[in-house]
Parts: sequence; C-alpha cells; structure tokens
Amino acid sequence: MNIEQKLTATVIAALNTLYGQEVPEKMVQLQKTKKEFEGHLTLVVFPFLKMSKKGPEQTAQEIGEYLKQNAPELVSNYNAVKGFLNLTIASDCWVELLNSIHADAEYGITKEQAEYIYYASSVHDIGKIAIPDAIMLKPGRLTPDEFEIMKTHTTEGKNIMKKVFPGPENSTLLKYAEDIVLYHHEKWDGSGYPFGISGTKIPLCARIMTAADVLDALLSRRLYKEPMTVDQAMHIFRDLSGVQFEPCISKAVLDSRTEIASFDSYFKGEEEQNNLS
Repeated sequence: MNIEQKLTATVIAALNTLYGQEVPEKMVQLQKTKKEFEGHLTLVVFPFLKMSKKGPEQTAQEIGEYLKQNAPELVSNYNAVKGFLNLTIASDCWVELLNSIHADAEYGITKEQAEYIYYASSVHDIGKIAIPDAIMLKPGRLTPDEFEIMKTHTTEGKNIMKKVFPGPENSTLLKYAEDIVLYHHEKWDGSGYPFGISGTKIPLCARIMTAADVLDALLSRRLYKEPMTVDQAMHIFRDLSGVQFEPCISKAVLDSRTEIASFDSYFKGEEEQNNLS
C-alpha cells in the first residue's frame, strides 16, 4: 500500500469518526499540492460539506487536525486554503518505503534495518571533503582524469569515517554508514567502483543507497545540467534494472512514483521560493 492509498484509507476513517458516514474511495480526491502552498498532497474537501454541515474552511481544519492527531506517522502538518486541505507527509513514510523494498521472504528487512539505512545515508558522500574544489565545483563534465580523482571519494570517505567516528567496533549504525560510504557507487552488474563487485556481494544498505543517490541526482539541478522530470527518471530506472540497480529495488522505485512526484514537486517549490527570497 503506497502513501496515497494509506492516506485515502485514513481519510475515510476520519470522516466516519467525525461525521458518522462511510464514503467510497472514489469520493476521496487527492492531488499534488500546488507549489505556492506548503504540503505534499492536497485533499479536496468540497465533497464532504454536506455531511459536515459546515463551511469548507472549518471542514478542512477539522479533518486536518484529526489526521495530524490520529495519524502522526502519516501526516505531520496541514494547512487549509478554502476547500483544499494541504497535507505534509511525515518523514517516517520514507522509512516505510525503505521497509517495503525487500519485504519478500527471500530478503526481508525490518523496520530497525530501514531506520539504520535512513540515518546512515546522510553521510554517504562524506568523502567528497577530500576532493579538490576545482573538481567539485567544476561547471561542466569531468575529464577522465578528474573522474578518477572523484571516484576516490568512496575510499576516502571510509578513511574519514574511521578517523572521525571511531566508535565501538560493534556499532550497527556505524557499520551501515561505512558500508554505504564505501559501496554506494557499486553496480548490480559489477561495472561500478571502487571494487567492481556485483549482486548481493554489495551490502544491501549500499544497494538501496545507490538507487536513492541516482534518483536524487536525476531530479536535482547540477552545475552542468537541469533537473529531469519524474517520468524521465522512471524511464532510466526501468532501463537500468538488473544493470545498475537490483531489479527489486528498481521495482520499488517505480512503484513509488506517486510519492516521489509529490516530494519532488514540494522540494522544487521550496527551492524556487528560496531563490526568490
């Protein structure tokens, strides 16, 4: 069940509790929040005015407050604009998406593992501290020699982790972080770096990080390129399934298109607002 489906079910439960009426799924209209408003998904409130016997603003406020109080793992905040309820999806939903990537019997991934990956991923590019600014800030594609230097950010990152975060040797979070730092540019078919290992020889956390890192790069503006659309990024994940990405991880990304599009729209809207201010 993706985020939109969960939100639909939660809204139906909220309406039943607040107004004592069951509503069909098709009555719950969700759409991407417009970039001028804060939020990820917007609920159209007008269909519920008859049952609430209140105006659109008050109805939206009531539903939003119910969702925030009773489903904090799904909705972290809300704002009402006339008959539209803009909902901010909680960050924990990303952990749940990670949890779904290997939910079959062969692999399995616990919520605890997903959380380790979620938090350890924040240091995946720490090794870029050791890369010269002339390469990091180059407004164009790297030469082959420059790219060879850039590739060392994985091994340099591992060295930095050892120096900066010595920690206990049995630290699970540190182990996840080190694996992500070192292996997140390896590819499923063995054509990656720094070691050219393939398949399940690559730690699971790094295989997931590879997909997240590429998705972020495709959708983000860089010094040398404009961001891709979500559909363009999905096309690449289809093409590179079994090549760069483990097939089931590619599938998880493709199945999460709705959530990815919502977050992409939100963060690009935030970026535009920051550029204007």
